[in-house]
Amino acid sequence: MKNLLTFIFLILLLQNIHAQTPQIFYKEKSEIGIPDDFGKKNSEKKITQIKFKDTIQNIILVRKKNIATDGNNFLIDIPIKAEKMPIGFFIEDEKIPLELYFDRKSFLPAQNEFFLFTPDWEFHKEIIEEQKRTGIHIKNAHRRKVYHIKRNNTGYKVDSLIVPDNTNITFRKTETETNAIKFYYSDCYGSVCCTRDDKWDSYEAIQNTIKDFEKQNNLIIPKSSNSFGEEGEHCTSYNLDEFTTEQILSFIKEVKSETREQFPQIYLPSIIE
Repeated sequence: MKNLLTFIFLILLLQNIHAQTPQIFYKEKSEIGIPDDFGKKNSEKKITQIKFKDTIQNIILVRKKNIATDGNNFLIDIPIKAEKMPIGFFIEDEKIPLELYFDRKSFLPAQNEFFLFTPDWEFHKEIIEEQKRTGIHIKNAHRRKVYHIKRNNTGYKVDSLIVPDNTNITFRKTETETNAIKFYYSDCYGSVCCTRDDKWDSYEAIQNTIKDFEKQNNLIIPKSSNSFGEEGEHCTSYNLDEFTTEQILSFIKEVKSETREQFPQIYLPSIIE
């Protein structure tokens, strides 16, 4: 009887997976192995079942150990550069709300299009609850999802689907594995006069906040400045690599409070070779 119940449950589970999987055409041109028509509607009555490449490649892996939070903001301790082509991430930890990845103002603002892979956490929770309810252990009950995010000037569009179980994912080597210097906060200012950059309104307050932070923590923050104009235009990058993740988030939060950026954000370090 127990084996029969297990068999019936697995049949229902497979039917549910099939029902939630969009059917989309596949093309060979994809840079990382994602179907080019992912998320696009097709008016044809007969649509081919989705087919990923055997391997989805060049994905940036974000592990649990790479993520820190102060309860409001988040830090992913991996340098990630925006690219013209779509890029892919695999996120192992669910502590960051997915919506923060979608919005340009809270994550990698210069990236217009990307793919976000995650474990299907809701599905896994359902499996755990079912195992508790029935006392039956369900083997190989793992599932992954992928979100396709496209941003424009006014917002974003998100499509999602279930990743086939036989799809392999290979990861790119991140720049944290090199000797490049990481900078966790950069501040840039335009002209002081013609036309004046409004960011200068908060310049003095930000500098005072940084000095106070150094004094309170008994340290001096290494920084690198670069001028790019004759009217005060410059950028300053702050190296917080010797800080704990808690100190980094605290520093960024205090500085951002002077610019009135109070919404939750996902912060990323940048690198200077």
